[in-house]
Amino acid sequence: KWQHIHEAKTEAVCDLLEELSGEAALITYDFMHDLERLKHGIKKVTGKEPPHIGRGGVSPAKLPQLIREWNRGEVTEILVQPQSASLGIDGLQKAGRAVIWASLTYNAEDYDQLTRRLRRSGQEERVLVANIIARKTVDRAVIASVRRKDQDQNTFFMALKEYWSGN
Repeated sequence: KWQHIHEAKTEAVCDLLEELSGEAALITYDFMHDLERLKHGIKKVTGKEPPHIGRGGVSPAKLPQLIREWNRGEVTEILVQPQSASLGIDGLQKAGRAVIWASLTYNAEDYDQLTRRLRRSGQEERVLVANIIARKTVDRAVIASVRRKDQDQNTFFMALKEYWSGN
């Protein structure tokens, strides 16, 4: 069972959305209680409840329609569970340039892949990746772990490349 402690992350997400002034953003959540708090906070700022990709959210059959609405600017916020949206979704880079990690993940691949939903061919703007890190939590350790895993993976791939090139 979880215990509600504060709204600091939700408030930080809402502040970022206000700074983006209507620009499209993907916002991550991990747990259903995160989703509910974020939906409520975002609705206060934008006046509408954002759709979500994850358990109980937009069905795979309706995902292409959501992406079309996103690209037309009709949907400017999408809440995403990283495990549900990190692979197989394309076309978001046409309208969005911001990924707000309200809930961080230990999975370096999910982190990288979800960020790459916007940072890919066709993206004409610099991509903003914001990691919301709360004080006195494991958030700093989580993001440090993801960065270490990413560095280790890059080092391994460079070693493989060197091996296969015959050096």
